[in-house]
Amino acid sequence: MNQENKEADSQHPSENVQIHRLSSQISWSSGPLPPAAELLKYNEAVPDAAERILKMAETQQQHRLALENRVIDHQMKESARGQIFGFILGLIGLIGSITLIAMGKEIGGSILGAGSLTALVSLFVSGKNKQSKNLKKKQLNNKEQNLS
Repeated sequence: MNQENKEADSQHPSENVQIHRLSSQISWSSGPLPPAAELLKYNEAVPDAAERILKMAETQQQHRLALENRVIDHQMKESARGQIFGFILGLIGLIGSITLIAMGKEIGGSILGAGSLTALVSLFVSGKNKQSKNLKKKQLNNKEQNLS
């Protein structure tokens, strides 16, 4: 630089502008496993780390499926038990109703029979409503998990 350029620079300091650029990157992932690039970094830090992470995810998935299967099995048994007990109670109510009517107590027998049938129908309907709500709740949870 010659003398004239130095003088021009000192007279106009605003023309000597330095631009600094700052950037940042944010990455986000969701799920049981980190992205493949991160798995490679884990392997660099700890030998066989990626394999161990994959095995951990597989083990967790198997455990979760086993628990879900146990819950479903339990719910099916509980439902069957409820149906059996409901049938027995309904049968007792109907037998009692028939017995009362046969003994000449038509009003009591009719009330017992109508009450037994009403109870059975209401339990059946409320059970179906509960199943429907649970199914909708599970479907909503599955949609939320698939979105994340």
